[in-house]
Amino acid sequence: MELHCRLGHIAPHAIRELIAKHYVTGVEIILSDEPEACKACIHAKSTRWPIPTEREGVCSSTFREEVHSDIWGPSQVTMLGGRKYYVSFTDDATRYSTLYLLHQKSDTFEAFHSFNACLVNHQGAHIKFLNTDPGGEYLNDKFSTYLQEHGIEAKLSVHNVHGQSGVSERLN
Repeated sequence: MELHCRLGHIAPHAIRELIAKHYVTGVEIILSDEPEACKACIHAKSTRWPIPTEREGVCSSTFREEVHSDIWGPSQVTMLGGRKYYVSFTDDATRYSTLYLLHQKSDTFEAFHSFNACLVNHQGAHIKFLNTDPGGEYLNDKFSTYLQEHGIEAKLSVHNVHGQSGVSERLN
């Protein structure tokens, strides 16, 4: 195993060949049926399933029935009023997006509250599903309670799998 690591994690058959051709001397190999598992090699060969290029499932057909949200920032250049972040809300049916500038990520709840109130008051639209990543700004008690009280189901993507929240990530 030590020789395997010192030679840059080459395959066991290549090590045997090097010894047989006397390119490597002074090494004795104990042949066994099962070679030892090298953790570095196992980790390097690990893969994940590719993210589908097309969305799985049906897109929403009703305006603001399903909304995708994500936070971007911090910006290296300060925006209006000293803000460094923005939160986006994108409609699944039309892809119409609304942005709110934020001073800090913790202002996300207030932005969503304003966004939802605007929808209800001006358009009579009610959000049924909110797709987000599992960031702390979306998972706090205040946000969760508000979603429950208004009958909005939270759909969370897997942490650090940006392809699952492609609609909102594409905007950012």
